[in-house]
Amino acid sequence: SGYGVILLNFTIRDLKGVGMAHLGSEGRSLLKAALDVGVPNYPEYLGKCHMVNVPWIFNSFWYFVKTLLDEKTLSKISLSSAGQCLETLLKDVPLESIPTSLGG
Repeated sequence: SGYGVILLNFTIRDLKGVGMAHLGSEGRSLLKAALDVGVPNYPEYLGKCHMVNVPWIFNSFWYFVKTLLDEKTLSKISLSSAGQCLETLLKDVPLESIPTSLGG
């Protein structure tokens, strides 16, 4: 017998098409609000998050976001550009579980 069920969230976020319009002050405010709720209330719910098709412009936004996350959470997040998506996902996901839009 035990108590409850342990859930972990495995997420693939496709950032294809993300641009400056998404990364302005409103985008940062929305992300900060989401993190303010999620990080303290669901610290262990994130199993792994792969952000794929990451555009070059996202790097400056990611620099801001990283300051809002602790090291344990950061270790669960990976970023990969368009040419690296499948290779990165295969480290954690069997090919048959990868969406066809990402090469699975």
